[in-house]
Amino acid sequence: MARSCQSGSALEQLLASVGTRLAGPQWQAQSSESSQVLAVLAVERYLADHPRCYSYDVTLTDGVWRLKCQLSSNLASLVQCNVLCSGSELRVRCVSFLYDERRLAPGWLCIEAADCVSSHSALLLGLADPFSLPSLTTGTDGVVRAAEDSLAGSRKLHLSLWNNEDPYGAQWADDTPPAHTFSPEVPKMIVLQDLENFWRSTVRFPPLLVKVMYKSRLRYYGRPEKKQAIPFQAYFEVADRSGMMSMVLWNSMCLDWYQKINVGSVIYVQRYSVKESYRQRTRPKAGDTQIRVFNSLEISLNARDPPADIQVIPHSRVKAEWGLPAVKYQFITRQELDSLPVNYTADVIGLVTYVGRCERIRKKDSAEDFWIYRWVHIIDGTSDQPFILEIFATSQPNVFSNIHPTVCLVCTQMRVVHGANQNNAAYLTTSNETQVFITGSHKGQPYISDPKVRRFVKWAKTMEDSEFLEKTSVGGFYIFPPPPVVFRQSDAHNQGELLTCTSELQKQIEGLQYKERKRFAVQGFITAVEYFPWPARRVAAQQQHGEPDDLVQKSTTEQQELQKAKATGQTEVVKGQSEGQSLNHFPSEINDAAQQSCDIRNRSPYKLRPRQRNENKSHKTNIKRVAHVTTDSTLQKDFAEEQISTPDFKSTTPVFEAREGAVAQPNSDLQGSGRIQTDWNWQGAHCTSWQSTMWPVVKEHLSEHLEYNSLLPGSVPLKFKYDCKEFLMQQCNLHPAKWSPPDFNADLSSGSFHHLSVDGYYVITLTGLNQKVAISTVFLPVTSPKDPRWLGLPQVSHDNTLFSCLMNGFICSSTAEGGLQRFPTPGEY
Repeated sequence: MARSCQSGSALEQLLASVGTRLAGPQWQAQSSESSQVLAVLAVERYLADHPRCYSYDVTLTDGVWRLKCQLSSNLASLVQCNVLCSGSELRVRCVSFLYDERRLAPGWLCIEAADCVSSHSALLLGLADPFSLPSLTTGTDGVVRAAEDSLAGSRKLHLSLWNNEDPYGAQWADDTPPAHTFSPEVPKMIVLQDLENFWRSTVRFPPLLVKVMYKSRLRYYGRPEKKQAIPFQAYFEVADRSGMMSMVLWNSMCLDWYQKINVGSVIYVQRYSVKESYRQRTRPKAGDTQIRVFNSLEISLNARDPPADIQVIPHSRVKAEWGLPAVKYQFITRQELDSLPVNYTADVIGLVTYVGRCERIRKKDSAEDFWIYRWVHIIDGTSDQPFILEIFATSQPNVFSNIHPTVCLVCTQMRVVHGANQNNAAYLTTSNETQVFITGSHKGQPYISDPKVRRFVKWAKTMEDSEFLEKTSVGGFYIFPPPPVVFRQSDAHNQGELLTCTSELQKQIEGLQYKERKRFAVQGFITAVEYFPWPARRVAAQQQHGEPDDLVQKSTTEQQELQKAKATGQTEVVKGQSEGQSLNHFPSEINDAAQQSCDIRNRSPYKLRPRQRNENKSHKTNIKRVAHVTTDSTLQKDFAEEQISTPDFKSTTPVFEAREGAVAQPNSDLQGSGRIQTDWNWQGAHCTSWQSTMWPVVKEHLSEHLEYNSLLPGSVPLKFKYDCKEFLMQQCNLHPAKWSPPDFNADLSSGSFHHLSVDGYYVITLTGLNQKVAISTVFLPVTSPKDPRWLGLPQVSHDNTLFSCLMNGFICSSTAEGGLQRFPTPGEY
């Protein structure tokens, strides 16, 4: 029973201020002092009734009550960019009171205007269980709406916040099947082969006794015009002694049974329908090549017409005389992977050494639907190289978010993919029928008796913990396979990477949502390069380890020379040594795009006077041209490929992530005697730089200069610490829809951990071919084989000029002098 409203409660005042008047039921704060600051407990999504977009419900609390409100559509971008999120503080400035005139139901509050005050609410940390607070009634009839229902429209179910494939909410039944003690009567059942032969001659079909061989991810097919309350579908491949056939769960049957029926489950099915199968869908590759597959029909299970009845038979009561086939697998080792053909279906097992951050890609350019995926490396002891896995969400959210280094990972029904470049290693990607299992979920799975699994377990027991942990890392920017050195527009078109005008880039970037990744290809000239040591505390660390004082003095002298050169108008290049780690690293990619804030839309571009026509020719002769050189070295494609990714944390400025593989055409003005030659070292906090002699003139006539030139900590992988795995995986996972208290030390931050093999980065300024727009992006070369991006790089030496590093994506250790790895200076081509 809800207790009476306490005087002074912020939610009570908010609700009372609106009232339920027939005329103008709206309240707007007259000042910031009169607005209400509330904590956000949950942000939930559902399909709106208007054309193909989503609405959001927000659960708020003032520490006394909790109240569920609808979010106005003009505030949806705050959720899509993860500015308004669970755990944040919201200042409500305007609300309205709404009713659904098509239903006999109470009204609700709709937040029309609000500001995000903080990403972390101190109020929530002081509450033992905020979800147990009484719900504040929003209707005059005293009826409180069920927490699972959406506030507006006909939807009965909230969707997962960041994709449509994962089950979300308490309405989804857990994975514990109900206990049954009966034994099916075999003579009264029909086998699948007879069902195939005689299905047209009857309306009521005898019961089926089958084993689940494969299970697909959930498919959401909701449309605004279709009004289904729970529009979900899931495919299962089931088999008996006569063969294998598809079985489909529809709508509310998915809620009740999807998580209870798993691969290896034996089920007894009554009151089902049979129809011709849908041809245009993927099917699993059967591990048992002898099993007969009936592809022309599928078994449909609905909640009505007729209402299907499913019973899961406990494994202890399954009898051998039923003749149900065993689930067979096609496990491969890493040693075998490279020899397998494209699209070969395989199962893999290994120990996780690297887990990338979750990212999202749009299913269609104009839609708000996304796929969620992450990259994972696992080792199985048969090769020095790991398996590289591209794992998309498989409707197993608890498993997907808990993949971390040291767990034993099993992925079934993976497809083999080979990169276009012959240097690229093969990798595996998920299929529609992939299932993922981690430590804690292996018990009772059919694959535990597979010979290759047993061999792997025996090898894993020989691993030393300290030795294995040295190979582990999490997060950071990652892309695989690395892009080819030669850019061909036909190949880019097939991969959805069309050439984009530099003038359109800002609009494209502003349209990105939370942790969305999108690739662009642009053409232009390299006009400036800067180098920045990273992190800044490296200088102090060097001095702590006893670096000679003369190096510090030497660095100071160099910086004085640089400043003098700038004052006299000379183009400078600094050259020398670093003490960084050895070996090569993966093609450059530009900085991690931080979560995109709404502030980006308010950024004013430079508006300068138009360029004079007679200036164009002189400008071009002194600007570096970005190019990819073709294999016969006779043709050149002008471009710089750029990579956008908008994940990560609470930054108000998105960071542009330039894609690795962009290479620069050497120019005569870079190789003259006017540049300064000094020894490169890491002392000193500020950068060294090169710029085209005409860059100062060109930038005065730009219409826009897009600056995404900060290296965020989230772009760099972290060494994995098992004791801090909850914090580390929180940094790599998507923000949850519902708030929960942190289960790690609140004082932890990414700065508390060792960043992997990064001592500095370059900021490269690219000017469009028309010289009206410039883009500054981060180039982060690979410097060590410990970096996960190392895999797939061309294993060749190069001269370590910046041109070669841009082309190959890594700093080459073979040119190191005195045992130290040599980094190219910004102007050294």
